[in-house]
Amino acid sequence: MKQLLILLIPILLAGCSGGNEKVEKALEATYSIYQTAIANKNGRKAVEFLDKQSVDYYGLMLERVNTWDKEQLKKLDIIDQATILLLRRRVDPNLMLSFTGKDFLAYAIDNDFLGNGQQASNFVFDQVQKVRRNRASAFIRNKKDNSYTNFEFYKEEDVWKLNISQLLLDSKQKTLATYQANRYNPDEVLNTMIRAALGTDGIPEELWIPLAAKARG
Repeated sequence: MKQLLILLIPILLAGCSGGNEKVEKALEATYSIYQTAIANKNGRKAVEFLDKQSVDYYGLMLERVNTWDKEQLKKLDIIDQATILLLRRRVDPNLMLSFTGKDFLAYAIDNDFLGNGQQASNFVFDQVQKVRRNRASAFIRNKKDNSYTNFEFYKEEDVWKLNISQLLLDSKQKTLATYQANRYNPDEVLNTMIRAALGTDGIPEELWIPLAAKARG
């Protein structure tokens, strides 16, 4: 699959005309600033170059951590459930309750929730794939194994910004597909995730209580 993707890259890039050179430089600049920011654990700076979809994605997660009860959480997939339950244990509740979506995303970057920032230098901007008005995509290359990842960019207030929410969703869907293909029991998988992360015997009931409800006493 990887070899096929590499062979297809010249074909996919053939549609990029010289008129997109200015856009390509702008996209590369955006990615470079974001990459440097996450390497330096400068979440505030990194968030300036992430699009509204990415901020909203973390805003929704924050809302769920702070206000969703057990009945609501049980309607989510097991990865979202595990993420929310672990955040309720691992992050200071007072911080979570004070955050905006943008604050939370910056905190996530500072604390390597999106991956190890020290590995940022392994990735380099390669080439633009598509440009359509205020939307573009480009390949980012991993120097270690020469693999490629397609990143989406959106132009907001005349600035090209990176979208990471779709990457996170795609990664989650691949993991869920693996669970489904192997017919794993969702409740058993969720319990295993929490037990491995916290060393508890099952899921502590207090993790199902929204942080806002705890704060009210």
